[in-house]
Amino acid sequence: MWLYSPDGVNYDSLDDAVALNNYHDLSFAAGATRQATILIPVLTPYVRVVVVNKDPTYASTISVWTLALR
Repeated sequence: MWLYSPDGVNYDSLDDAVALNNYHDLSFAAGATRQATILIPVLTPYVRVVVVNKDPTYASTISVWTLALR
């Protein structure tokens, strides 16, 4: 999920981000490698990306790349 901030200190709450659909559920399979491209609109100079593991019985390794488009 992605959270916005007008000042780099105060970010949206997780509940509000969900209410605004500022998230993407990724597919998961134990032992498999997955890749997904997600476009996140940058509405403020400060954006925080939060990854939530919904199944803590499996560890996950996440790599994130960013590219700013103008």
